[in-house]
This record gives sequence, C-alpha cells and structure tokens, in this order.
Amino acid sequence: MLQTAYNLTVAFKKFIWLLILGISNNFKKCYNWIEIFKRGDYNLLIPSHNLFIGQKGKIIQLNFEDESTKNRLLAMGITPGKFIELVHVSPFGDPLVFKIGEKKVVLRKGEASKIFADVPYKIFNLLECEIGRYEIIDIKGGRNFLEEMKSMGLYEGVNINIIHKLGNKIIIEVEGNKQELGRGRATKILCKKVEWKNGYIGFRKIHEKE
Repeated sequence: MLQTAYNLTVAFKKFIWLLILGISNNFKKCYNWIEIFKRGDYNLLIPSHNLFIGQKGKIIQLNFEDESTKNRLLAMGITPGKFIELVHVSPFGDPLVFKIGEKKVVLRKGEASKIFADVPYKIFNLLECEIGRYEIIDIKGGRNFLEEMKSMGLYEGVNINIIHKLGNKIIIEVEGNKQELGRGRATKILCKKVEWKNGYIGFRKIHEKE
C-alpha cells in the first residue's frame, strides 16, 4: 500500500511538472493578464474589433507576440489608458477606423482583435439578444425608419422585454405592448442588458468620465 501511495505521488508530481512546462511558453502572457485582474479597475474586457460604431472603451492591453507590431501601434498612440472609439467599418468588415483622442487610425481586424478595451457594458444588436430585459441605446437607420420605430415605442433609452425568439423573428414587449420585429430591423437596434437589483433596474458602470 505504501508503494502504491508513493507511485501515485510520483505520478502526480510528474503531471504537475508537465502542466507547468506546457504553459511555460505563454507564461509572460498569463502574467500580464494576472496583473490586469489583480488591479481590479475594469468591468468588461473585450477586443476592440467587437466595439460597435460610436462605442468607446479604455485600452487595457496590447496582446501582441510580435514586438515590432506592438511597438508600431504604441508609436501611433495606441497605448494603455487611452480611450478608443470605433468610428467606421469598411463594407467587407476589414479594415476598421478608430478614434483615439482627436486622431483617427486605420487597423486591420486582426490587429484590433489583439487590443483589449474595458467597457462599462457589452452592446448587442437586438437579433443577438437572449430572452430578457434590455435598454435601447441606439437605433441605426434613416429618418423614416427612426419614425417607424418611434411609432412602435422603440427609441433610445426605453426598456424592452424580449419574450420570444423564433428563427429570425423576435417578439418584444414595450410599455405593455407586444411588437414583432424581423431580422433586418432587429440588427439596427442596439441594446444593453438590464440588471434587476432589489426591485429596480440598474447598470454597473465604472467610467463616469474620460
């Protein structure tokens, strides 16, 4: 029995060392992320290519293995602590145009995916939303579309309840009225998740000012 226990101990130690060796190549990357999480001054980290047009985030980390690419972006003013805003997406989704301070920079989607930004909340278009409560933060479209949405009770700042999703159709409730939206209209409505806290609606925010 003692020999069996000894063998198990040796096997466990070997497993631990193999695990350590397996992650050693990514140790520096892991250490950087650990330091970020230890600071605790973040809310939600997302890659900057996942920002919506007009959404801002505070740059936290440039996660590039290629130091030359990282240094080039740093020289362009893309540095931790600055705010980055997505202002334009090309017709094919790549490249992307961002605003940092008063300066606009063009980045490939692959580059933007390695620049992590802290945002106070995640933004979804209505088609991406799950069943639950949301607040509309923006509606993309022309004047006629905006007027149509307003006539349905849908406008910036209003709370809605998604009660059913069936394929490309979404049933929502707004101010006690049920509305049905198709895929095309739903993708133009941007929302953020509503949290219920002690009987009232609230949001977690950390960026009161830039």
